Amino acid sequence: MDWSGLDALVVCMDLLQQETMGKKFERLNIVLLTDLNVQTSADQLDVIINSLKKAGITLQFFLPFPLDGEDRADGGGDGPGPSAASARPGKGLSSQQTQGLEMVRNIMTSLEEEDGLEEVHTFRDALEKLSIFKRIDRRPMAWPCQLTIGSSLTIRIVGYKAVTEEKVKKSWTIVDAQSHQRDDVKRETVYCLNDDDETEVQKDDTIQGFRYGSDIVPFSKVDEDQMKYKSDGKCFSVLGFTKQELVRCSPFMGSQVVKVFAARDDEHAAVALSALIRALDSLKMAAIVRYAYDRRSNPQVGAAFPCIKEKYECLLYVQLPFMEDLRQFTFPMLENNKKFTPSESQLSAVDALIDSMMLVEKDEDGESVDKLKVNRIPNPQFQRLFQCLHHRGVNPDDPLPPVEPWLKRALERPQAVSARCQAPLQDVKTKFPLKVVVKKKEQKTSADVADEPDAKRVKVDEEMEFNLAEIAAGNITSVRLSCLKSVQ
Repeated sequence: MDWSGLDALVVCMDLLQQETMGKKFERLNIVLLTDLNVQTSADQLDVIINSLKKAGITLQFFLPFPLDGEDRADGGGDGPGPSAASARPGKGLSSQQTQGLEMVRNIMTSLEEEDGLEEVHTFRDALEKLSIFKRIDRRPMAWPCQLTIGSSLTIRIVGYKAVTEEKVKKSWTIVDAQSHQRDDVKRETVYCLNDDDETEVQKDDTIQGFRYGSDIVPFSKVDEDQMKYKSDGKCFSVLGFTKQELVRCSPFMGSQVVKVFAARDDEHAAVALSALIRALDSLKMAAIVRYAYDRRSNPQVGAAFPCIKEKYECLLYVQLPFMEDLRQFTFPMLENNKKFTPSESQLSAVDALIDSMMLVEKDEDGESVDKLKVNRIPNPQFQRLFQCLHHRGVNPDDPLPPVEPWLKRALERPQAVSARCQAPLQDVKTKFPLKVVVKKKEQKTSADVADEPDAKRVKVDEEMEFNLAEIAAGNITSVRLSCLKSVQ
């Protein structure tokens, strides 16, 4: 691409605007593949950037080296060919490429500020992303409802699932091993009595039974319908308010996070919900609400937190547990023994190790930067499944391929963090030395040494029956236990 006039970019802009005039579209995007190994010129650059903003066109750059390539001695070339000739290991970047990178930074930061730099990719990253299996994007389903506070305040709202657990669709089916045809396999379910003749029973003559200990409690369809919770339908009712610090994240449960907005084209609802959100945010409070998806759903109790962004504001609903959902564990107290109390040097070594493995760092402006963005990591289970299914469909007789290297690296520790924590890790190993504990040998009795038969030994198991409850409880409990034994 000739950066002296940015002709290709101007041509793309004109073509997109002409071809999309009067048509519906979701996004206008221009993708540029270049090695930046040409003379750069910033003439008319501001005019081009303003035209891109006015037309709502976004840019993506694909380079043979990373955006910080000028700081790397090896240039980070992605492969052979004329585009990467000047970026091969050991040669670094040319002055033209360095100037081109600076121009790319200026363009992308002018269009989308710091977020624009995330749209600059390398060829290697592009190849890896193209190998990722992606599901078809689905339009978000709106959940219209009424937010109620007391009996007199009602706000029209609409909810969208912001986070939800994605599961593999159960598309497996049973087919014949030879013909691979589903119609060749017939499935038949037969209900029989548990008797000698295994008398067959029709399905209509059966009902469900709940196993309660050793008994089975019959439960008909009528009983099941009467047992179900009867609700008035959708519900998002505020029960009260509490401080955000009292709603800890540890008991969050459920499989989704719902973003709650004001209903579209309802100015009164938008003003009312905005006032509620800003009041909760200023007071550091959260709303405790009763949530029901529809009249067939069981009710939930959850917390709604205020969320104020630059472009929107909403409530974030997260489900809270009921009493039965909590697991109470009792652990023994740690021994207050000075022998196991760590020294100051040991505590400092562990603190240094934790600091070196931090995945959130501060940039030059003091902003937090996440080194491991989990929301951009594809699910390894899905990727491996789709990889194997694709390979089996194309190559039915070949063995399954190994796991892709990029997929293995997806959940590994970032290289920068691994290199940074080596020294603190060695210090921890030195401060906390491990010693091999030799297992004590079992003491042998005279009978073991003399190799006497078991008959001459004391028959503890056969002649005496010890019961820990009888030993610890006393005479009264022992009498009761003996009575129970006689009854049994």
